[in-house]
Amino acid sequence: MRAPKCKPGEIESNGKCLKKCPKGETFRDGQCVKQPPKNCPRGKILRNGQCVNQPPKNCPRGKILRNGQCVNQPPKNCPRGTRRVGNSCVPISRKKVCHRIGKKVVCH
Repeated sequence: MRAPKCKPGEIESNGKCLKKCPKGETFRDGQCVKQPPKNCPRGKILRNGQCVNQPPKNCPRGKILRNGQCVNQPPKNCPRGTRRVGNSCVPISRKKVCHRIGKKVVCH
């Protein structure tokens, strides 16, 4: 579709000649474009013309900020009787598993 030839003082928007841009749009680079919001609701910030969730400034105890979200902080050392799996300490299984290898029995 070819853009219409608009009269002096008119602007083109979506293939039509208008006296001004529709509400919520602004004239930029020869056409009407959506106008970014001036204010975002509480808890949101303006990024690239859109309101997005604002990352927390502080995380609760035991959590760290990663990619704008509070996530569990990995333990530095796990208590005795536990071992680290991912970001958590889990109990070490006390059940021994034994195998016979030839005449020798190996337990772990």
